[in-house]
Amino acid sequence: MKKVLQQGAEAIIYLDKDKVIKDRIKKSYRISELDDKIRKQRTKSETKLLEKASNIINSVTPLKTNEKFSIEMPFIEGRMLLIQERPKSHKLPPGDVVNSKPCISLNLS
Repeated sequence: MKKVLQQGAEAIIYLDKDKVIKDRIKKSYRISELDDKIRKQRTKSETKLLEKASNIINSVTPLKTNEKFSIEMPFIEGRMLLIQERPKSHKLPPGDVVNSKPCISLNLS
């Protein structure tokens, strides 16, 4: 049985037994052919990045599947990463786009 871990605008992340599955969501407002192409390309790119990262930091690699719009990886028991937004008091200089992304930190409590 699949358990939803996270859901966002791009994908739903499930826990299914001993693996994590990221399914890219179909967008009803897009032309079907374009939506399929975008989701397939993004899934393929993300899989390649995960494979490269796993070689660099010695982590798990995505599992090989025939699915075009999903990524499967082994589940690793441990603490979840917490994504925190910057405080509203943090002022960015005009045109500073790079630093406007959310920062990622470990929730060790």
